[in-house]
Amino acid sequence: MLKKSFMDLYLSGIPIFKKLIDIGEWFLIILVGFLFPHPRILLFPFTNITGIILIIIGIWIHKLSHKAHPKAHRPKEEIEKLVTTGIYSKIRHPGYTGYIICYFGVFLLFGFLSMLFPILIFSYIFYDSAKKEESFLMNKFGQGYDDYMKKVPWRFIPKIF
Repeated sequence: MLKKSFMDLYLSGIPIFKKLIDIGEWFLIILVGFLFPHPRILLFPFTNITGIILIIIGIWIHKLSHKAHPKAHRPKEEIEKLVTTGIYSKIRHPGYTGYIICYFGVFLLFGFLSMLFPILIFSYIFYDSAKKEESFLMNKFGQGYDDYMKKVPWRFIPKIF
């Protein structure tokens, strides 16, 4: 029996566990920033405004992912259909992309360099989770998912990554 990772538990769909993790990651990012507030990035207020814009864009992308795939936060075993429409026709993991953009928006809004450490860790966890999800979906949907990956080669950012 394989040992479950932290992200496997998150992706299992236990609602209270997912909510605690979601709240905890935001709390940790902001807590680190306020515990270690120096040094700060410069260019105030440009960075603050950019941060707010990134937060709005991230929320919008995440909402688009739920509009196209309402069961996105369900346990992965309950996914019955491969969603390839809407924002999923441009990138394969828009929910994660939305979160990551929001993280960097919060970083720019507050400007604490110390926030980068947990943001980079959480971003890597989402990247790793995306790879695991793709492996699962490849096993579940076979050639259909392989065709989708060829049609939409970008995990997070169109024509870049």
